[in-house]
Amino acid sequence: MTRKGRKFEILIETLEKHALNKEGTIISPGYLTDQVTRQLREVDVLIASRVGTSNISIILECRDRKAKQDTTWIEQLNSKLKDLKADKLIAVSSSGFSKPALEKAERYGIETRTFSEIDKTIIESWWQVNHVDFISKQFRIIHFHPHLEDQDFFKKFRVPANPEEKYILDKSENRLLSMTELFRENCNQIISLWGGLIPNGKASRDRINIDCNIPERVLQFIFNEKRSKILKIEIVADLFIVGEKIPLSKVSSYTSPDSTISHVIEYDGFPIKDKSMFRIIRSEDGTATVSLRSE
Repeated sequence: MTRKGRKFEILIETLEKHALNKEGTIISPGYLTDQVTRQLREVDVLIASRVGTSNISIILECRDRKAKQDTTWIEQLNSKLKDLKADKLIAVSSSGFSKPALEKAERYGIETRTFSEIDKTIIESWWQVNHVDFISKQFRIIHFHPHLEDQDFFKKFRVPANPEEKYILDKSENRLLSMTELFRENCNQIISLWGGLIPNGKASRDRINIDCNIPERVLQFIFNEKRSKILKIEIVADLFIVGEKIPLSKVSSYTSPDSTISHVIEYDGFPIKDKSMFRIIRSEDGTATVSLRSE
C-alpha cells in the first residue's frame, strides 16, 4: 500500500524531471549521508547534477496537506539541510506557506514551491481542449479452435473452451498466454481488420487464422500437464470500436514565489487497464511532455 504523500512526491519528481538538464539525474526517494550520525537518511526527491567540475546535490522535501505550512517545518528542513550538507533544499507544499514561513525560508536560503489546482480559464490563451477523444479497438472471441500437432489431443482431454484461460506456452519467451492475449498481439498488427468500422457502430464478425507454425516462435497448448505444438488457430470474433470523450478534469500550477515553473493539465478516466490519466506538463517556455499513467 502506497504511504500517504507518496503520490505527491512522485508528481514533483516528474515535474522536476521535465525541467532537468542533461547533466542531472533525479530519483525519488533519494538517500544522503548524515554528517553527524554517518547514517543514510531518506529525502523525498534528490537531484544530482554537475556544474563545471563540481558535483552538486539538491533536496526536495514535499508536503501534501490542507493547511499552509508554517515555520516549524521550515526550521526542521533547515536542520536537515545542515546535517546532510546538500547544496540546496527546496520545500514543496500543496497548500502554500504562511508569511512567516516564507520569511524564514528566505533567511535560511531554502527555496519554496507550491503545487495547487487553478481555474481552467487561466490557460485559455494557449489551451482550449476541453476533452480528449479516446478511440479503442475492441474484440470479443466467440469461438476458437487450435490445430495441434497431436490431432487427437482434444479427443483425449476435455478442455474447457475458455479464451481467458492460459493454455498457451510461448517457449521463446517462456510465458503462458490466454487465447485472448494471443489474439490481441496478432490482431493489433492487422490494421485492416477494423478498416470499415466506426466508433460505437455495429460490430463485425470475422474469422481470423493465426499461423503458429513458425520456427522462431514455438507455441504449445497445455492442459493438465499434457502439451502439444500449435500449428494454427482459427478464431471467430466480433470486432468493434469504442469511442469516448474524456473531459478535462483539472489544471494545476507549479510555482515559486515569483514565477510559474509549469502547468499540469489532466484528463482523468481513461478506460485502460492500469492507465487512467492523460497528463500534459507544459513549461513556461512552451515545451511540453505527455504521459498516460495510473493515478
